[in-house]
Amino acid sequence: MSFLRRFGAKRALLLAAAAVATTGVSASAFSSYIPNWPPPPMPPESTECNAYCYNVDITNNTPNAANDLHVTLVGPTKICTHYLGSLNPFGTPREVRSGNVTQLTYWSNTAYVQPGQIAHIGFCTNSPVTGMVKGHNAGDLPPFYWTKERFHIGDVIAVGHEWANYRADVLAVDPGVVLSNTTGTVIHVRQVDFALIDKAIPLDKLMWTTLEKELNWEPVAEGGILPPGSEDAPSFFQAPFPIELKPDDPRTVVFRFWAEDPKDPSNMNRGLGQASVASLAKLARQEKK
Repeated sequence: MSFLRRFGAKRALLLAAAAVATTGVSASAFSSYIPNWPPPPMPPESTECNAYCYNVDITNNTPNAANDLHVTLVGPTKICTHYLGSLNPFGTPREVRSGNVTQLTYWSNTAYVQPGQIAHIGFCTNSPVTGMVKGHNAGDLPPFYWTKERFHIGDVIAVGHEWANYRADVLAVDPGVVLSNTTGTVIHVRQVDFALIDKAIPLDKLMWTTLEKELNWEPVAEGGILPPGSEDAPSFFQAPFPIELKPDDPRTVVFRFWAEDPKDPSNMNRGLGQASVASLAKLARQEKK
């Protein structure tokens, strides 16, 4: 296996993902710019772009109940499906898109995530998530944060996760995942695992607790540190999977990771992602051009 993936400054800015635990509470001065939007649209019925799916559990680690969650993603130009199960108290998020940057706002007038409780968000996209940015919000807020009644109450420590191919040619796929940290906080990587499956898992079943014992998980990493980073200089945790797959392999690859605050392990972020081998092979060919 060759480990020849390179990360330029531009690509490093786009590393990312979805997810996790939070610290800190901000002043109420940030409230005025968060608009009072009308009800969000119904989720699209299209299934044309379900090649890349992600689900993330996040903890409300603020001292306040939260009824809004804000996320800004880089990469996909279309989000086809959102997880709308019982662990998502907000329903379908409002999407504001500019090119390959999408702002997702999960909100509710009646449902709240209490301090210490876990919320779950997920989606399938037409291309992989490649980063998180601050977006076009006022007050220089981060790409992932909680609000209550439109008041900013805390930031989510976003652990980026991006598919990687650890092979120099396109004759096969040596997949893996790269975790990244663009926050100023040390993050402990508790574990990274992967599994090969014959058929893609429906988004509402792509859950940590559901799949804990259903899949044959193979450990990739146990214990590790993501040092503090920034959008200009992220820190990385490389996790290559010890497999080589042919581009025409009909199976799907699933990864999961668990990251946490080393000072408070209950402040955690655990996420899953899945992609077909064919999609990863196509991505590898595009990156070699």
